[in-house]
Amino acid sequence: MILSNDATALILTPIVYTLVTRLRLPVLPFMFACTFIADTASFLLPVSNPINIIVLATFRLDLWTYLRLLLLPALVVISINIGVFFLLYRRQLRGSFDRKRLSSASAAIQHPAYFRYTCIVLLLVAAAHIIASAFQFPLSIVAVSGAALLLVGALAWKQTKIRETGKHISWSIFGFIAGMFILVRAVELTNLTTLFGQLLLHLSGGSSFGAVMVGTAGAALGTNLINNVPMAVVLTSALHSVQHAPTATRLGFIAATIFGCDLGPNLTTVGSLATVLWLLILRRRNIEVSGLDYFKVGVIVTPPMLVCGALTIWLLLR
Repeated sequence: MILSNDATALILTPIVYTLVTRLRLPVLPFMFACTFIADTASFLLPVSNPINIIVLATFRLDLWTYLRLLLLPALVVISINIGVFFLLYRRQLRGSFDRKRLSSASAAIQHPAYFRYTCIVLLLVAAAHIIASAFQFPLSIVAVSGAALLLVGALAWKQTKIRETGKHISWSIFGFIAGMFILVRAVELTNLTTLFGQLLLHLSGGSSFGAVMVGTAGAALGTNLINNVPMAVVLTSALHSVQHAPTATRLGFIAATIFGCDLGPNLTTVGSLATVLWLLILRRRNIEVSGLDYFKVGVIVTPPMLVCGALTIWLLLR
């Protein structure tokens, strides 16, 4: 909710892996929980997923409107995700574990002052994200400022070096995102996105129900074909042509775009950057999860979440 789905996958997966291996628990149920919930909970707040920021940069919704449309659907799909996972892995989750296999928290914290500093900065960033969302202040400035403060603290306590930090940044991601925007801009100049938006409006029948269902289905399908970042950019461009539609229909398309692009990637491994990062982390630990293995889980849990979440959005629009 606070750190975005990509950061959650990067941070939480290795932590949970370390915990479950030390406690001698089955690894995969907990690993799948990390990646699925990272996407499932990624539309609780505007900052919970970069996709949200991309869409809201064009369609400026105030924080109250955003929460009114997407908070309850997020809680619904999170509950479904947890419930389905409990049923899927109930046999592997039986039994207990010995907490003595874990070191104490005090032993794990080697630099108490640096630990306190990091916690304070993270709390400030979390609060600033919510305040910035409420006043429609650029969330990128808050994120970069928080990262700068964390880097300054790490350098001051000699926990890292600039060059070492640079090695952990996926620089190719910047080129990927920039390339996607250039490609979408080229498509815009051919009026294809405008035609796509008109097609979506036609398929929806001009109703809020149709807008939510068509928007969710289109976004979810597209994310698993071309990844959720370019799909969000394409849909954002296409939705310019529905600005004249009734308010409920227009808001339905916007909410469905965020919802479908955030949750839809749970179906396959290619839909979300968070899932790609999750796979890389697992492979470094000699855990192989094939695309088919992931799809077998995704096809069970994702469709009911999409349907129930979309219906909840539609009910909130009425």
